[in-house]
Amino acid sequence: MVPGPAKARVLAFGGLSMVLGSTAIAGLLGYLIQLGMGRALGNTTEYESFMAFWAAFYLVVGTLSGVQQEFTRASSIARQSPEIERGTRPGRYLVVAALIVCAVLALTGALWGPAVFGSGGYAAALFIAVGAGFYAVFAGLSGLLYGHERWGVLSLGIVADPLIRAIALTFAIVLGGLALSIQAAVVLPVALCVVLLLVAMRVGKNGLPALGMSWRALSWNTLRAMGGAAATAALVSGFPLFLKIAGEGNAALATIIFVFTIVRAPIVIPLLALQSFMIVHFTKNLARAVGSALRLILVIIAASVVLGGLGALIGPPIVSWITNGAFDPAPLLLFGMIASAGFTAGLCVSGSAAVATSRHGAFVVGWVVAAITSIALIFAPIDLATRTVLALSAGPLLGLVVHLLAIRTTRPDAVPVETGTPGI
Repeated sequence: MVPGPAKARVLAFGGLSMVLGSTAIAGLLGYLIQLGMGRALGNTTEYESFMAFWAAFYLVVGTLSGVQQEFTRASSIARQSPEIERGTRPGRYLVVAALIVCAVLALTGALWGPAVFGSGGYAAALFIAVGAGFYAVFAGLSGLLYGHERWGVLSLGIVADPLIRAIALTFAIVLGGLALSIQAAVVLPVALCVVLLLVAMRVGKNGLPALGMSWRALSWNTLRAMGGAAATAALVSGFPLFLKIAGEGNAALATIIFVFTIVRAPIVIPLLALQSFMIVHFTKNLARAVGSALRLILVIIAASVVLGGLGALIGPPIVSWITNGAFDPAPLLLFGMIASAGFTAGLCVSGSAAVATSRHGAFVVGWVVAAITSIALIFAPIDLATRTVLALSAGPLLGLVVHLLAIRTTRPDAVPVETGTPGI
């Protein structure tokens, strides 16, 4: 039975609440992991090695989040289609994709592993390869859960991953903090969460429901989504690396990186995490997708500007107090960092709308344009703080323009309402 409009709104609100709550918990656990590892390892080469491994792993994970985005869109449409029994079976597809990802990273690891991690670099590359293979499956399963609106199981997976990782890293430190044990503790939770999701989803002998599209179409859409996700990872998690390269030796570099890390995450990370939820929402409301996306983007940008003004007023003494005087950012730097975060968060919304309306090419181009522009501007021959804020504003703004121009002419295809086909 198809739920009425009122019930559908209640269910959507409940799903959003569960996802937001679990995302907040996961984010808090992530911060606690970073704080705990910093305190446990201190200012040592071991800590630097840990952070290098962590950044490399999550750069790959960020790229593979494109699998989740496309599986969300495809499964959301298939769920509403009477032809749901036709097309690619995701279980077999994800196994093949995982093996390919793992093989590519493992075979090339001999080249980039030692260059990135030094001694023991190939072992680290193998850990990343195995973890990436499992994450490809985890991302696909998460996308299916989003598309079929299984909010409870999805929330379980969102929280379980960082929780298991926090516990595993604690044991690794207690047992001596060897590099291999720490790397295993970072990767192992993904494999355990794949098993956990499969059990919680109650996947039977018939496997997972079909996606209603061919392997070729699914692969092409997924690769394009991954391209955009890679640009996203470079613009968000990888940006401090470009900051360091561009500002090497600059006295303000450490402060700028610290401010970038602490003030933008509360605005950007939730929107990144909610991309799949927004894809489901826009897919189910294609006729209003463009208007809904634009209104949400304007609200986010306006809120970020207001928060930026508040941060400029009260932020410097708070940051100085938290860091015991180690960092004392200028009010304008805090304002620019916080306000510009609204453009990146808005890009998450416009990108979700682009995927939902099958503008996969525009989704990729928008994020790539944003990433390339931001990275290029960070090397501009002006004051480091000024070029950082300029880069973080101009790049995402151009990406927003690309997305909005692409979806403005959306002509929604007729998407059947839910037919009551069994979910997952």
